Amino acid sequence: MELIDDDLQAKLDDTKVAKSPSQGIHWYSILANPAYMEAFAYISINTPNRDELIVDDDDNEDNDCEQSDMVQLILNLAFISDGFVKQITFGPGISKQLKGISMG
Repeated sequence: MELIDDDLQAKLDDTKVAKSPSQGIHWYSILANPAYMEAFAYISINTPNRDELIVDDDDNEDNDCEQSDMVQLILNLAFISDGFVKQITFGPGISKQLKGISMG
């Protein structure tokens, strides 16, 4: 059984390994990897009925998605301005707090 034709095999054999394998990729999201999503207990914001999938240890239904949102925020801290980050107090209520912080 032939899995690959001879011409393609020859091209692949002649191809050099890239010096910068992620060249041309403008971004990488670690949470696009299912293993990391599971490790961080992250549920993407575009998941239907996301708030119903997240179970937390309090009766406040307004903060159910905060853990997942905080994961995304923390993973991107290096790319967020220092002025913005200094205004954040990490913990319960962060989602409401973020809505009130000035980006400037």
